[in-house]
Amino acid sequence: MMVAQVGARNHARSIILLLLGLGLFVPGSRWFIDSAVVSARMPGVSELMIGLTIVAAGTSMPEVATSIRASIRVHSRFRSVFH
Repeated sequence: MMVAQVGARNHARSIILLLLGLGLFVPGSRWFIDSAVVSARMPGVSELMIGLTIVAAGTSMPEVATSIRASIRVHSRFRSVFH
């Protein structure tokens, strides 16, 4: 198989995964917010606190994901160096 064919196949797979991820992002985020609101309303938390907490969590998630990814990469590098 030629390199161009392999590259085209990987490109098409990446596009499909991107579209799938974007398609699942909206329903997933809606489910997350609805669940958070229902859970917070049970003990009587105000809507202001619910909104502020959701915004704070939402803005922190990219940093958390980046940190987890970086720690996994560093851990795998140490594993290959020490083993």
